[in-house]
Amino acid sequence: MRARRARPALAAATLVTVTLLAAACGGSYGAKHAPAASQVFTYDTTATVMDDGWDPATEYSDGIIAMSEMYETLTRYNSATHKIDPLLATHWSSADGGKTWTFALRRGVRFHTGRPLTAQAAKASIERTIKLNGGAAYVWSAVSSIATSSPYTLVFHLKYPSPLALDASADYSAYIYDTKAAGGGSLTKWLNAPHDAGTGPYTVQTWNHGQEFEVILKAFPGYWGGWHGAHFTKVVFRVVPQDTTAVQLLRSGQVSFVEQMAPALWRSLHGASGITVTQTTSWQNLLAQLNTQALSLPVRQAILNGIDYRGIVAALSGAATPSSGLVPAGMPGHFTDLPNYGYDPAERPWWPR
Repeated sequence: MRARRARPALAAATLVTVTLLAAACGGSYGAKHAPAASQVFTYDTTATVMDDGWDPATEYSDGIIAMSEMYETLTRYNSATHKIDPLLATHWSSADGGKTWTFALRRGVRFHTGRPLTAQAAKASIERTIKLNGGAAYVWSAVSSIATSSPYTLVFHLKYPSPLALDASADYSAYIYDTKAAGGGSLTKWLNAPHDAGTGPYTVQTWNHGQEFEVILKAFPGYWGGWHGAHFTKVVFRVVPQDTTAVQLLRSGQVSFVEQMAPALWRSLHGASGITVTQTTSWQNLLAQLNTQALSLPVRQAILNGIDYRGIVAALSGAATPSSGLVPAGMPGHFTDLPNYGYDPAERPWWPR
């Protein structure tokens, strides 16, 4: 459960939140406080953010919370409209039954290193991510080759039909970055110093590894989206493990957004002066896996029958909701009517219902 203070827009970019829930598929909640005079947006998180390295090609954990402000993708999936919006690519088309995709890049975009975004730079970024094969590099698994038919045109040739415009909107391993940022040295080492080589509205200022004020980002003056109107000049990621402390900081205006809290604390913010609460569907499923080789079918059935799945969800008092399949709500491939587990210790064999 989350909470946040009301704030001006983040320069055409929105902070991505990661919600940790205690059951298979839960709802997430947020609240925001009335705008403060400060131009610093403070994101309260329960755990450190940058524990998996600063390389956008391989990062595969909570670093996405900060990286989404430093890096951008070719497209952006809009979870509200279920459509794909332009980002670093202004438009795209497919041919050959979905095996050829052409993306027209936005002009006038510069990396935080000062170099311009070109088709060749984007191609080098994606090819490096594919070569490293870390994180979620599998989002490019359909790609056979990439061509640059003009300085601002990318052409992807695929091994099999794939919705590449959607694939290109992934946060993990789909970021476009400057592969020449380190010159002739190791790019991963340069990034982990830390530095960043993205095109997003914010760039890294400070990393206080293991400290409460862990990551501080500052506005990138040359951001292609511009800085007109109200915006924040800095984004601070503050680690506060105790949700009771986080709520106190929110009420006093010392943090702008609380990532996670107990249901009772979230409910206590309803009606609080200057605080607006919101509720959204989580995109995370937490799974319990059984070893199908080590455990026989009757044993696996007995385990499933012996787990009071809905009782656990109820005991969490609103911190989670029952899942429907492996794909979380709001993502392609989710269905609301799939069978779920039934609690019946005496039943044998087990059947979904």
